[in-house]
Formats: sequence, C-alpha cells, structure tokens
Amino acid sequence: EDLGFQGSIINDLEGKLGKENEVVLEKKKFYTLIELEHFEFVNMLNKNCSTNVNTILFFYSNKKNDVVDSEDTGRLLDVLYSRNSDNLVIYSFDVNLDSDLIKNLMKKYNIETSPTVIVNENTRLFNPKNIKDVEKYLK
Repeated sequence: EDLGFQGSIINDLEGKLGKENEVVLEKKKFYTLIELEHFEFVNMLNKNCSTNVNTILFFYSNKKNDVVDSEDTGRLLDVLYSRNSDNLVIYSFDVNLDSDLIKNLMKKYNIETSPTVIVNENTRLFNPKNIKDVEKYLK
C-alpha cells in the first residue's frame, strides 16, 4: 500500500510540476530503486515461502508519441489491479528516465518499445488493449 501511495505522490507531482521537471525526475529515480527492492522481496517470498503473488513490470513513456498508449495501458492496469489487489503488485518504470537501473531492466527484459508489460517475469506484452490479454497470465 505504501508503494502505491508513493507512486500516487509522484503522479500528482507530474501533474503539478510537469513530467520533465527535475524534482519529479529525481523522485522517480529514487522511487525506481524502492520498487526494485520491493520486487526482489516479493520474488524471494514467492520462491522461499511458497506464495503466489503476481508481479507486473510496466514500462511506459511520457514522450509525445507514446504517452497516449502508455496512459491507456496504465488505466487498464489500474482496473486489473482493482480486480486482483490481494494477489498483484504492479511496478511502473519510465523508460526515458536517465537511470542505469532502468537501462539494466530494459536490457534484462528486452524492452525496445513502450508501453510494454512483463507479467510474472516471463510474459512480455506490448501495448495490451484488453484486461483479459493480461489477466490470463496471472497465477
């Protein structure tokens, strides 16, 4: 819940200060680190404690040519989360953020375009248009 709250703060800051504002970008870099630590923790729980928490990595862009599709996918994932909030964590990453963490993630998951969704680390979906296209890969 705290992770989602922090994400909503960044979203509010983007709305108030702009998506390219330096303060917003620095907060996003820090938030990316927190997300990755949480993601590793959830993966560890799934592996060592026999839990089945679904994870989604959402790679989006705020660039002019990508922002509409990215925002549409974000809304789709919001609905998906509301249906599966007890067993799903969604991590969002701005592909344009000047961050080695983002670059390494994109390389690891072979992200070339946005929006791209990675479900449970093994299914890559580019610009999904329907909740069922994503939901069928949840555990």
